[in-house]
Amino acid sequence: MKNIFAHRLKTARLIQGLSQVDLAAKLAVSKQAISKYEHGQMLPDSKILLKMSQILGQKPDFFTRPVSVEMESVEFRKKSVLQGKNLTAVKARIANEIECYLELEEILGIRETFSSPLEKFSIQHIDDVEKATIHVLEVWNLGFNPLPNVVEMLEHKAIKVVEIDAPPSFDGLSTTVKNGVPVIVLNKNFDVVRKRFTALHELGHLLMTLPDGISHKEKETFCNRFAGAMLIPKHILIQEMGAKRYNVSVNELIKIKESYGISIAALVYRANDLQVITDSSAKRFWKFRNESVKRKKEIGWGSYKGQETSGRFEQLLYKALAEELVSWSKAASLANVDVAELRKKFQVL
Repeated sequence: MKNIFAHRLKTARLIQGLSQVDLAAKLAVSKQAISKYEHGQMLPDSKILLKMSQILGQKPDFFTRPVSVEMESVEFRKKSVLQGKNLTAVKARIANEIECYLELEEILGIRETFSSPLEKFSIQHIDDVEKATIHVLEVWNLGFNPLPNVVEMLEHKAIKVVEIDAPPSFDGLSTTVKNGVPVIVLNKNFDVVRKRFTALHELGHLLMTLPDGISHKEKETFCNRFAGAMLIPKHILIQEMGAKRYNVSVNELIKIKESYGISIAALVYRANDLQVITDSSAKRFWKFRNESVKRKKEIGWGSYKGQETSGRFEQLLYKALAEELVSWSKAASLANVDVAELRKKFQVL
């Protein structure tokens, strides 16, 4: 019990970005006491435990739940913009959220195994990415119509998606935890269109085996191509815009943005990449765009009406409650909400 509590306390503290000194001050105890708790040398009394729960934003049950996903197993690829305390907090939160997700699936007897559709697909050149995305769309039976909800689609393909409150410099990251469970992390503060592109960019990192020796910048280029091709495949782009354009209007780009959920900037970049529009047309667009902060943010340039959320965890939680596979306190602990709050949402027929 002491070892479980020690691990849980450290995880909860790191999620909040607190040092041992910070937590000790909030609890009005010594740093040595926090150190002993986190090294499994002693347990707090009930009064301190309750105060810990409130400060760290976790239900009391959290501190006694067995550990199945270690924070240390969460490893991101190099060049992460998150560093130090921020990176540690993100890793701790991911480990906790994925652990709850996997425990709920285990309670329901769900045994999902992720299988990459590109496991045997060779990608040697940037143009191979176009073929790779077509293969993914076909194998996953997604078709060529606009993807309605990328996040939900990923979770139905056994990829866990976690959204975090992060600074603007952070778009997203991908990693694998516990027996190869793939995870994509997104910045919850970004708009729907940017989340869609970022989620698919990270999917590219998870699925594609890229050539040895290429630089970080080249890897990002490959994954940007992957995201753009997933949102609007080459033949669909040509169908929408034509095979060769010397001039293009913002108005028609807005219509495509609103249908396919891809930003105008990404759309122009993709059209130029595929030589649908000329280099000179692209340069004119970038000059026009960069002259205004509003244009950079695409304010007034249409909006995609779709949503990028997944209710899968909540759906599984309600299923477990309805089938009486978990108690109310257990369900509340997994969702990290009060029992009263959970009861208000739950209705059984």
